[in-house]
Amino acid sequence: MDIPDRDGDTPLSRLLSRFAEGAVPRRAFLRTATALGLSASAAGRFAGIAAASAPSPARRGGTLRLQIPIWDISHPATFEWFNLSQMVSAVCDWACVLGSDGMLHGGLLESWSPSPDLRSWTFRVRPGVTWRDGRRLIAEDIVWNIRRWLDPAVGSPYIGAVASYLTRQVDGHVVPWDANWIEAPDDLTVRLNLLRPHVTVAEDLYNQCTLILDPHEDGVFAAGSNGTGPFDMTTLLVGERSVVRARAGSWRGTPHLDEVHFIDLGDDRGSWAAAMVSDQVDGLYELGFDQKILLDQVPGVKVYAAPSAQCGVARMQCDKKPFDDARVRRAMRMAVDPQRVLALAQGGAGMPGDHHHVCPIQPDYAPVPLVTWDPAAARRLLAEAGHEKGFETTLCCIDDAGPIMKSTTVMVEMWRDIGVTVNIQTYPQELYAEHWKEFPFAFTMWEHRPQGIMTLALGYRTGASWNESHYANPAFDLLVDQGMAEPDPVARRHITAQLEEIMHQDGPLVQATWVPHLTSFSIRVRNYRPHPMGYIAIEELSLDEPAGTTGG
Repeated sequence: MDIPDRDGDTPLSRLLSRFAEGAVPRRAFLRTATALGLSASAAGRFAGIAAASAPSPARRGGTLRLQIPIWDISHPATFEWFNLSQMVSAVCDWACVLGSDGMLHGGLLESWSPSPDLRSWTFRVRPGVTWRDGRRLIAEDIVWNIRRWLDPAVGSPYIGAVASYLTRQVDGHVVPWDANWIEAPDDLTVRLNLLRPHVTVAEDLYNQCTLILDPHEDGVFAAGSNGTGPFDMTTLLVGERSVVRARAGSWRGTPHLDEVHFIDLGDDRGSWAAAMVSDQVDGLYELGFDQKILLDQVPGVKVYAAPSAQCGVARMQCDKKPFDDARVRRAMRMAVDPQRVLALAQGGAGMPGDHHHVCPIQPDYAPVPLVTWDPAAARRLLAEAGHEKGFETTLCCIDDAGPIMKSTTVMVEMWRDIGVTVNIQTYPQELYAEHWKEFPFAFTMWEHRPQGIMTLALGYRTGASWNESHYANPAFDLLVDQGMAEPDPVARRHITAQLEEIMHQDGPLVQATWVPHLTSFSIRVRNYRPHPMGYIAIEELSLDEPAGTTGG
């Protein structure tokens, strides 16, 4: 969508006027405007931002070798971790795409516009897109995928993100709120009709579980699957490797690379760095802070750090003793010094957290008074709650020999200072992913979301599918609903401030730091753009000739 009339009576028109008056910060304007349907280029022009420079010249050809875990990716609609979507996204596309610039861009849906009351969203399908088998992409392809994500039998996390505005409960079952909740008036139009006003409808279409699959394949992905993306997958061996090969004819253009080999190097992060140093791979999808320190010193390797709302939370299930007492939860927060955790666990990389799961880089973040690190006050709270001598508990987490273990180890020492003995129980990553919502006390990594309120709704609203802490607070839920219906980012920030304060006083988590997304590549790799969710646009990458191979 290009720039509309500022005098109109739509959320976007009002946002344009508010920004022109100086009432809305630039970053919040750009992210909100694109979420409401203004194209990224138009938003940039309106905000006075120069167009992005052209990428560096790209050499055609070559094979990129990228380390990444190779898990079972046969059911993309059920993905709960963003790294699972990386390989599938080479073959299939998202409807909308969060860019490395923090703005929302068109994918298979090239544009969108909400109604003035934010209860009906109309999306235009990108014309001229074809599946690899030659079929034309039509609106019904998109509708089939969205309907499937909303089917509880599928088990897609998407339903947790949209339940408040697309579903209702009938006899204990989740069903679409209305028979006409989704429509395809013609081959190039998709319309979502909502139960209540909502501002993140388009942003919710960019998620780890929302890649658009060919309906003819019934939601199953495998090597050889049909797609609209710029690669074909020729090999998929779980736990070993996957290969994608460039193809011509994608709406995204022909990739610079011939192939990308995704390689699973196991769980030992030290071996990942060794593979990078010894030129066994050209890049690491994600690395820990120890590997960053090592690779920063290696000639020919570049480490990238994308600021991100990614973080680890030590969350407590509020219906399990002793965490059913808010005083205990507050004491656990007050015992932890975020600055010290940042220094000892992350080597100072990233930012200190403040135990409310809204990040300063998110446009709806509100600065509120920090939780005070005060072990003495924490001990008094425990005594008031009947734990004068403290208590003993078990913290479950992934055994990653990296940032998770480092953070939990540092916090365990701090909890010991207030009389709380915490035993750490570790699990392999895949096993933890199967049971993460079952543990009474656990440390879970949460990925970046474009808006903080999206995380709060997904993780802490009563009954939300990712509410691993079993947190239930009607006042919190009401504020989340209000924030999700508020298109003005400044007004939404006032609502977020109240949510952050509730999390401080009553919330179920200890969140000490924000974790940047760390990636490394050989300096031969060109045109990589760090992304807060870790997404690598592999079709944009190219490889320089190895040193000494050019003719003279």
